[in-house]
Amino acid sequence: DWSSDVCSSDLHAIFFELWQEAVDHFLTKEFDLARARILVADDHEEVRNTIVRLLKRKFEVVAALGDGPTFLEAVARLKPDLCVLDISMPEMSGIEVAHRIKQSDSQIRIVFLTLHDDFDFRAAALETGAEGYVTKARMGGDLLFVVKEVLAGRRFCLSSEDGGSGANTSNRSRNAKRG
Repeated sequence: DWSSDVCSSDLHAIFFELWQEAVDHFLTKEFDLARARILVADDHEEVRNTIVRLLKRKFEVVAALGDGPTFLEAVARLKPDLCVLDISMPEMSGIEVAHRIKQSDSQIRIVFLTLHDDFDFRAAALETGAEGYVTKARMGGDLLFVVKEVLAGRRFCLSSEDGGSGANTSNRSRNAKRG
């Protein structure tokens, strides 16, 4: 029947267009993630260098700095997509730095990477508007994953208390935790 052939070919054409759009969207998203510009702040040089080495595997690290005021100047100058911040830094805490970044440009995403594995620190960090929190004890295994997830629009809070499961605060996770 001629009408069924036309409908069938129309459906194939529509399916192909939708499939191509999905592939294009996926490839574009992956390409954008790979080109993400990241700025790092940690007051310990060895730790800062380790963070940079980890992130350079997948992203462009535009700078790595050791204090809050210098970091804020770099944010204004370099316009990163994401900042990785330590909480305890000289002159200005990472919490204050995050507040200021979010006030000036709410589109910049923030992941805290810190020694502080404590509910109060996590709550204060996430109250700044930060999208991610990882303890340094989990840095080697989880930092790249959390950065990718945050760049994709999700929020993550990983600490040693999570027992390896992590807390994805997006609506899509069954393992979501409060706090």
